[in-house]
Amino acid sequence: MSVGRVRTVMTGVAGAPYYSNMYFDILGGGTSFDAEPLITGVQTFWQTINGALTEPLVGTVDGVVQVYDEVTGNAIGAQSTTNETFVGSATAGGLPKATQGLIELRTGMYAGGREIRGKVFIPSLGSVVNDGSLPKASYLTQWVGAAETLRDAGLGWCVWSRKNGVSPLVLNINAYQNFAVLRSRRD
Repeated sequence: MSVGRVRTVMTGVAGAPYYSNMYFDILGGGTSFDAEPLITGVQTFWQTINGALTEPLVGTVDGVVQVYDEVTGNAIGAQSTTNETFVGSATAGGLPKATQGLIELRTGMYAGGREIRGKVFIPSLGSVVNDGSLPKASYLTQWVGAAETLRDAGLGWCVWSRKNGVSPLVLNINAYQNFAVLRSRRD
């Protein structure tokens, strides 16, 4: 079994670059597949939620899909197409750069007594998202809708657990009801 990584790099604002990695089950294993639907699907996800992202954020969905063996974690190939871009369109002031949105990905698969879960952080949020000290419900709904569209597109969106050597498909999607902070593992 193999998984393909689609990487998005967001630049143009303080605190950048921001990185987002999404993984997809490469049906049938190996490295022979069409990268374009994966790149387009991820770009559509970000484009759908761009109203929450501040100007002048520019995101680039890397046109190279790196392929990994899900068990060993070794890179085994790559497929490429053209890069796709999106821009933030929230014109009101931005929230503090550590403040991010969070989409939680649930798989229903358990390993070692714990569910294998994934997360998608949404950086560089505009103040239009803020409702006091919480994200506005309308944005949470929009984020979940965009993620569900990506999940339902038949692209094999999955959560790769390198530790357990498995990549279960995303089944359920929730938006975290508070703002989130992504910290590096070195903090």
